[in-house]
Amino acid sequence: LPRTTASHPPRTLDVRLQHVRGIGGAFSSVWIGTYRELAPRYYLRAFFQVQLPAFSAAAFLATGVFALFVWLSRRGEPIYLLFFAMSAVCFLRMLHTFVGVHPLVVSDAWFGWITVNSPYWMIVVLHLFACELQGARQPRLTLAIVANGAAWTLATLPGLLDATLIAAPIYINMLLLGLGVAAKWLRQAGRAGFSFSTLLAVWCLVTLASGLYDVALQQNLVDIESVFLTNFAGVGFTLIFWYVMFRRYTQALETATRAKTDLARRLAQREAELTASHERLREVEHRELLHQERQRLMQDMHDGLGSTLVGALRTFESDQASDLDTVGILRDCIDDLKLTIDSMEPVETDLLLLLATLRFRLQPRLEASGVRLSWSAGEVPPLEWLDQRHALHILRILQEAFANILKHAGAGEVAVSVIAIDGRVEIRVRDDGRGFDPLAPSMGRGLANQQRRAEAIGGAIVWEPHPRGACLVLVVPVEKAG
Repeated sequence: LPRTTASHPPRTLDVRLQHVRGIGGAFSSVWIGTYRELAPRYYLRAFFQVQLPAFSAAAFLATGVFALFVWLSRRGEPIYLLFFAMSAVCFLRMLHTFVGVHPLVVSDAWFGWITVNSPYWMIVVLHLFACELQGARQPRLTLAIVANGAAWTLATLPGLLDATLIAAPIYINMLLLGLGVAAKWLRQAGRAGFSFSTLLAVWCLVTLASGLYDVALQQNLVDIESVFLTNFAGVGFTLIFWYVMFRRYTQALETATRAKTDLARRLAQREAELTASHERLREVEHRELLHQERQRLMQDMHDGLGSTLVGALRTFESDQASDLDTVGILRDCIDDLKLTIDSMEPVETDLLLLLATLRFRLQPRLEASGVRLSWSAGEVPPLEWLDQRHALHILRILQEAFANILKHAGAGEVAVSVIAIDGRVEIRVRDDGRGFDPLAPSMGRGLANQQRRAEAIGGAIVWEPHPRGACLVLVVPVEKAG
């Protein structure tokens, strides 16, 4: 080394090489120079040879831990557990990149056992991972791989065989095992087309070739100036596994998106079908409602107006035509027709509105007959069951009551009251006429028809005793039992 007046470098450098017995060792070229001259070269090589593999192994393990937590919540998808297992064994394989001035937490014997056997574990996990990716089970091959790896792992435990001293047969066996696994999956992938397992199998072959090169480098069979390649193989496995899981994630998203789109399309189609079905059902219900209403009106006109006209016609045709009250008969026919028309008006559950319509129809006739009408109506809750059919029953009951008063009672006043009490509505019609016995046989069919109509709407007719005249009480429920 050049000597100057300013510097006095040593003339001799003693270099010491320490290596494991049975494994070759050598020095590459020794570079001597200033820090500025040597630092870039040193740090560049240290980054690619040590720091990058160590960083990738740590990052792979971190994502593997995340996959482990995913598997704990999704036990039915073992691929996440295998991803974690691969990250763990890859980290163990790269453990030598963490060796520095500070010792590791494991002894040298255990360190050698881990670094020698970890490639076995990588092959086992790679095989299981490929099986899961392809959805193809290989029970015999899996059993052979696991048994082979377990045998060498147990045989080289510290205290039995020194793994570093018999590394050569271990690596040869490992090479044959890896070649068999890679060839199996390449053949399997060739039948199914390119897949993720193809990528893993190809990189497994690259890793085996890198391992052979590193063994040759370790035994001084290639240029000592070269670098170990298996460190970069570990980086490659990290990137490939990340890519595989990323593609699975994006494929799952695409599948979910397609499923969502298909579901939305099917829902829209189903909704259109239901809408069309609903429209058809509404049309059928509308026609049925019109038919029922037509039948009701025909039946009511037959029982009311028709019956009155037929009775009048028979009387006209008999010898008693001179005694017939023609005006009264016509008035009854008109009242029946008006009552039928009033029942068609929408009352919308409002009983008081229905009764007000009846009052409007009857009051002029009562006053023309000299009968005064008094009306008292309190608050009445809506009757949800009150439709046009039920409204006609109520009108018929009250019409019959007023007709009986005008024809037979000889009353001077009629009082109508409406009250709601204890879940029912009571409509009272009281007159001050001569009264009658509702149980007498001579009462005819009028009272029986009133009771039948009251039962049809879930109500009842009650005759209350009164010192003068009669009092009819129509009781209807606020809510009908189902």
